[in-house]
Amino acid sequence: MKKNFLRTLALSLCLLTLAGTATACASSDDAGSNSPTTTASSGGEAATTPAVTEPVEITRENYPDSLPADLKFDGRTFTMMVRGDSGRRDEFIAETLSGEIINDATIQREQTVEDRFGIQIEWLEVKHADVVTTVRNSLNANLVDFDLLASETDHIVSLGAEGLFMNWIDAPYIDFEKPWWNPDSNMVDSLSINGKLYGITGDLSRLFVQKHFVCYFNKAIMENYPDIPNLYDLVTEGKWTLDKMTEYGALVKEDLNGNQQMDEEDRFGFASYYATPFDNWIIALGQNVAVKNAEGEVQFKLDDPAMLDLCELLTTLYNSDTTCLSPGNRANTTKFFAENHALFTVGGFEWADGMREMTNDFGMIPYPKLNEAQEGYYTGYSDVGASCFAIAEAHEDYEFACAVTEALAAESYRKVTTAYFETALKEKYSRDSQSSQMLDLIREGVVFDFGFYYNSQLNNCATMMRSVISGGKNNYSSYYSMLSKIYSKKLTELLEKYE
Repeated sequence: MKKNFLRTLALSLCLLTLAGTATACASSDDAGSNSPTTTASSGGEAATTPAVTEPVEITRENYPDSLPADLKFDGRTFTMMVRGDSGRRDEFIAETLSGEIINDATIQREQTVEDRFGIQIEWLEVKHADVVTTVRNSLNANLVDFDLLASETDHIVSLGAEGLFMNWIDAPYIDFEKPWWNPDSNMVDSLSINGKLYGITGDLSRLFVQKHFVCYFNKAIMENYPDIPNLYDLVTEGKWTLDKMTEYGALVKEDLNGNQQMDEEDRFGFASYYATPFDNWIIALGQNVAVKNAEGEVQFKLDDPAMLDLCELLTTLYNSDTTCLSPGNRANTTKFFAENHALFTVGGFEWADGMREMTNDFGMIPYPKLNEAQEGYYTGYSDVGASCFAIAEAHEDYEFACAVTEALAAESYRKVTTAYFETALKEKYSRDSQSSQMLDLIREGVVFDFGFYYNSQLNNCATMMRSVISGGKNNYSSYYSMLSKIYSKKLTELLEKYE
């Protein structure tokens, strides 16, 4: 997990100079002008000297793709199978322009790609619970009724292991060096098996962006404690650690109702619950569930001494009297935090939407590091909710399916992510410019972990630590010893499917 997360993306300040060169000297009166000038040509006719073109700034909105400029599929229909359930459907489908920035950006993405290739995009909606059965039955009957499938990771992983999908590594037109495929995260190298990868994700899934994990802090509480420094500065200096979070959380703990015990009417340092935000601590604190070694062999890391130490740290954090777990779920935890009962909480970017009505200001920073020696701030990929993408192995025209997929991903990066991340999240939801800077840093820290991605095929290995701590077992080593043979067996079965 060695990455330079402070690397400045080329798109941020990169300037491409598209300059013309002067073919003749301009008069002294025009020396500072970009306007064309005329001189006498050898034939006696006036010749025009090209103007010097101003440099073009490369931004998210105009980042170039590598698709051929003249590529056309005139008159064809591109069908995308998506989950039609509430909360998932609008990731791809918007009915009409409404003035809501994300809705309108979603429509613009579709229209831009349609105009570019001369095609029509259609949506095939399937209930989330029916995706696996629907796709399996169709493809096993040699009926390919979609050009691209968007569904949850465990759906794609399960069906991919059955040999039903195209290998993305061999895909034409898909450029994994482009920012919409998270090149810094090494997605392809981290998740492929024997040179095969059947599902990928990135900016084409808005939910993928929304589910990056973040640490929220309550500014109103913090302002009453001068011993707590500026957290943004602490992050920038590389000093935002788990110890610091624990220290500051202890400072604000207070029995507000005076009943001599800590309950939900009091103030805590940290509020959370046992779900995916908990699982992300593994990645955030510099560890992995399973990774590939230098020889490409997959190895579980759950029995590393560092994981045992991590379990002890998280047991202390989640069982501390400065931590409140009683809210029990995301909605209650968000409400508890918004009502000023906790200094810190952790969750996805999407949690900011539920805090818009919060009276006091809040800030967003990365999960803390394990210690200052940790290279960067990391956020894991949530295998729950976000869309993963696949193309049927039996598809008759990979070039068509892949070219449109690449264009949709690029336009998502340019338009939809910009609308959500740059406009909605940075300007509408976050309360200050420094939070915006933190969001960029968090985005750069995305990590793809083999164990999380293939979790459903590996006996839910990524949630083992959660099970140990939430169950109050305090027996991490023995629990892993009990499950290790099952994990190994499941891994062997998975690898065999990719031979």
